[in-house]
Amino acid sequence: MELEARQASQVTPLTEMVFRQSPFVLFLSLTVSVLAFALLKTETSSPWLNYWLIAQFGLNGLRLLTQYAFQNNPSLMVNRIVVGLYGLSIFLAGLLWGSLVLFLNFGLSSFGQAYIYIILTGVSAGGLSAYSGRADFYMAFIIPILSPLAIWSFSQQLPGYMWLGGLVTAFIVLLMYLGFTLRGYLARSSRLLDENSALLLKMSDANASLEKQVRSRKLSEADLERERNLFQQGPVVIYRCYAEGNRPIAWISNNIHQFGYLPKDLIGTEFASLIHPEDLDVFEETEFDENEGIRGARLEYRLKKSDGDYSWVSDYSLPVYDESGKLTHRDGYLLDISQLYAANAALDEEKERAQVTLHSIGDAVITTNTHGRIDFMNPVAEQLTGWAFDQAKFSPLKDIFRLHSDVIGEWLEDPLENFFSISGENDSRQMQGELHADDGRITTITYNVSPIRDLLDKLIGYVIVFHDVTEKRALQEELEYQARHDALTGLYNRREFEGRLHRLLKQSRREHEHHVLVYIDLDHFKLVNDTCGHSAGDELLKQLTQQFKETLRSSDVLARLGGDEFGILLAGCDVKKGREIAEKIRVVAEEYRFVWGDKSFDVGASIGLVAITQESDSIQALLSAADVACYIAKDLGRNRIHVYLESDTELHRRRIEMNWAGRISNAIKEDRLYLSYQDIVPVRNGETMASRHIEILLRMLDENGDTIMPGAFLSAAERYNLMPDLDRWVVRNAFEWYEAQGYSSELLMAINLSGLSISSGGFLKYIQGLFSRLHVPPEAICFEITETAAIANLSAATRFMGELQRLGCRFALDDFGSGLSSFAYLKTLPVDYLKIDGHFVRDMLNDKVDRAMISAINDVGHTMSLQTIAEYVESQEILEELGRLDVDFAQGYAISKPQRLDGLQREDTYKMIVRQQGLIS
Repeated sequence: MELEARQASQVTPLTEMVFRQSPFVLFLSLTVSVLAFALLKTETSSPWLNYWLIAQFGLNGLRLLTQYAFQNNPSLMVNRIVVGLYGLSIFLAGLLWGSLVLFLNFGLSSFGQAYIYIILTGVSAGGLSAYSGRADFYMAFIIPILSPLAIWSFSQQLPGYMWLGGLVTAFIVLLMYLGFTLRGYLARSSRLLDENSALLLKMSDANASLEKQVRSRKLSEADLERERNLFQQGPVVIYRCYAEGNRPIAWISNNIHQFGYLPKDLIGTEFASLIHPEDLDVFEETEFDENEGIRGARLEYRLKKSDGDYSWVSDYSLPVYDESGKLTHRDGYLLDISQLYAANAALDEEKERAQVTLHSIGDAVITTNTHGRIDFMNPVAEQLTGWAFDQAKFSPLKDIFRLHSDVIGEWLEDPLENFFSISGENDSRQMQGELHADDGRITTITYNVSPIRDLLDKLIGYVIVFHDVTEKRALQEELEYQARHDALTGLYNRREFEGRLHRLLKQSRREHEHHVLVYIDLDHFKLVNDTCGHSAGDELLKQLTQQFKETLRSSDVLARLGGDEFGILLAGCDVKKGREIAEKIRVVAEEYRFVWGDKSFDVGASIGLVAITQESDSIQALLSAADVACYIAKDLGRNRIHVYLESDTELHRRRIEMNWAGRISNAIKEDRLYLSYQDIVPVRNGETMASRHIEILLRMLDENGDTIMPGAFLSAAERYNLMPDLDRWVVRNAFEWYEAQGYSSELLMAINLSGLSISSGGFLKYIQGLFSRLHVPPEAICFEITETAAIANLSAATRFMGELQRLGCRFALDDFGSGLSSFAYLKTLPVDYLKIDGHFVRDMLNDKVDRAMISAINDVGHTMSLQTIAEYVESQEILEELGRLDVDFAQGYAISKPQRLDGLQREDTYKMIVRQQGLIS
């Protein structure tokens, strides 16, 4: 490689030798210059000798810089100009040495002249070793040194000097001869060196190639050894057996030990003897045909192990023929696939279990391939679609699953595409529609479609799960009807009435139409209830409201607003016409005579009217005005009609509401309020809670110290914005009592809050301040908010609940189920308990719809991980029925009556109540 590099650079070895010796030659030249200067200084004091020494140092310094440049950039050695300049520097060096001849004219002694002859001939002789590699460099060096000396010697015209001139000339010739001779030797040596180097390089390359082949062979041998070890030590058993008879084994690999054998024990053993008898026919059917040369055979059979058990193996073998084409052996390998067989068996078992499960579950299941063709139906799906699986298999889903969607209101051409276009592939929502069976039956179903993917997330089909909800839908429609209608009379209830009133008010504002709101309060109804009981009162209401409906127009809306209070909406009607219709109602009530047993009663009705115009404020204001007008009609002597006037509000407030507002305010100021409590207990027998659960109830004392129940004053408190004051009093006193008793979470208190309070930002801060000031654990407090208040103040209620829940408080939704919107808003409200409206609980034994409502509310609550509480449990029979419905908790007179809170003791009276009441599961 070095030779090739030198040839590529066009630098001859002799030239390179000259350049390599230059540093030493220059150093030696400077040394000799200094010695010559010292010797000659003893002979002459000429300043030219100093200049000569300085010139030597300068010239040799320049030559050293040139040498440094050659070392850093070897390519300069092939530059003709640069090499020529270097040769010029050698010539100048020789000329500078030859200039010493001039000092022979300065009157030197014989010794001084001898010094110069010796110095110049010695330096010339030294040039032989320094520059003989280049004849041009050599001649440029010695001739400028010796020629001046020879010329000076001849110029002296003296015999002695003439002889010296001849000797110098002969010395020049000798040096030239020696130089050329030495250069020839060096040239031949260089050629030999180059040839040896080339030979050495070739040998080196050959050796490297040989080493590479050796390494490659070793790697191949290592790969071969690894492959052999892979086969012999891995799971694959290699064998060779003879072709004749039952195939005696000729050779088998060491890893046969995985089946409990040693190779030597199987040599000569017939292969057929190791195969399960039931699999021999498979083995024998794969005999190689000696004449046809079958390429190979793959089998699966059970191989006998040394302990007598069998393992499933995969056997792949090839025939081996001799030179004549005769089958002599078979070579093959065995792989233990017992685990694969076990996995397949487990998979088959799991598949069978899944099939059994799908056949036994209550939901209908259909699976399809990616093209929407059916590949599975369970019996429920067969029953609902009217198709047997054998008939429906591979049919398009749309031909079997004939669905009319409730969402888009039309037939679905492609149920899969329609579902994903509405829901998205990863949506788990339930869709609803009508499934039309092949036999003409129509079933209401809910259904969901999900993609089926393999382990690589590749789509391989779809699964449709659907459920018959025909009865549930009928019940839902019944519940919707009950949510909008009064159970006793069949009239619209207050919620529906208020909704229709709201729409009429919006219509009036938009279209400037006039309507009339009629408010009816029956006279003497309480007398019928007190005399003959509630059954008589209920019958009276049913009979009289039927006559009311017959009197009204088909467009009029009649609703029951309370016990004996009714409302009528007269659309597109002015006050004059409305009064005429109201008069007909009054006459019907006046002429109606209710007979119950041997008793008869006159009823009558007091009626209030209010106009619905674009100036009307709100439905609350309209209802309040109608209520005021009705109150005035009753106050003026009953059985009459009063049309609301603006002045009526002042009258009513003066007579009734201002009275109550003042009494409430005075009671708060004079602290004529006290707290009671009522227990809330588990319905199921023997179940206990970690803490006792009570509801805090408010009572007011009148000026004489008699108790006033909340039903008498809470409506006035709500109307005149006094509820936040009452709520603050209740919360503060309940918290202070809890702290004073020293409870620590073993008592859970439920405290009622009004809608006005939860919508007030200051009330939330007030409660947070109480928690900071008093030692009451937040987890011991459960705030109850009515469903109506929560929905009316939904945003504020959600924020209020969220803030206090973060502290640890719990929440119960009171009077739940009084409207259909209950279920719609339930997911929005972060509650822990649902308190089922007592209206349903009270009559659940006699009204199957009420019982169904309780069951539905309870199921929804449990689905959402909420606990349910039934209010107004007034009999043991109701309690038992609640247990059968799996309601969680109960509250009512059948369990315990309200008692004053200041009489509550810390002993565990809760367990005593559970035992005494004999609660059932």
